[in-house]
Amino acid sequence: MQLRFHTDIPKGAKYTALSHRWGQGSDKAGPTTRGNIEERKNDIAWEALPDLFHDAVSLTLGLGVSYIWIDSLCIVQDDVDDWEREAASMTRIFNNALLTIAALYSDSPATTIFSLSGKARQSTSSPLLSRAWAFQDCLVSSRIAYIGAQEITFECRAGITCEDDWRDFVEHYSRLELTFEKDRLLALGGYAQQYAQARPGQQYLAGLWSGALSQQLLW
Repeated sequence: MQLRFHTDIPKGAKYTALSHRWGQGSDKAGPTTRGNIEERKNDIAWEALPDLFHDAVSLTLGLGVSYIWIDSLCIVQDDVDDWEREAASMTRIFNNALLTIAALYSDSPATTIFSLSGKARQSTSSPLLSRAWAFQDCLVSSRIAYIGAQEITFECRAGITCEDDWRDFVEHYSRLELTFEKDRLLALGGYAQQYAQARPGQQYLAGLWSGALSQQLLW
């Protein structure tokens, strides 16, 4: 396995994207940094990958796809410029993926994608979807496989439409968890890029829309 810059990948190449919780408990394949990026461009040993990444890569190869996007590996975590550039591209990355692999119940990369703590749970109680970034990943994805211990649920999205959709989304999103609260508007802006297609001619104003500003200020 190797890291590849987008300029090194054939135009139009298919890829999957993994949506997961970072969590704790694995010292394998830690995040990409300025100190290890050159090494990772040459090779990332299979045995160095945690269980969750093994599963995601195996599923990707099983689909006949050669590329996968995993945030902790594909973003240089101690490079502010790279992080901000990639964070701003999250909507495009997940929307253009052939499939988003959503690890519903994996608490960290150290656990298998098919893990389930305790009794069977519904996707609404998934620890993954309590995280704001992961919720956005799934919301903007064209095709998603929600993977749990007992079943895999596939979902395809056709589009987004009305005022109530945006209000309901913001209210729900505001209750979700973020490691760094400063990321909230950045993550929200990613979804707004896609939602703007349903609001031609309107300006996005940090969580509000110019065409409905008076109503939205009353929330």
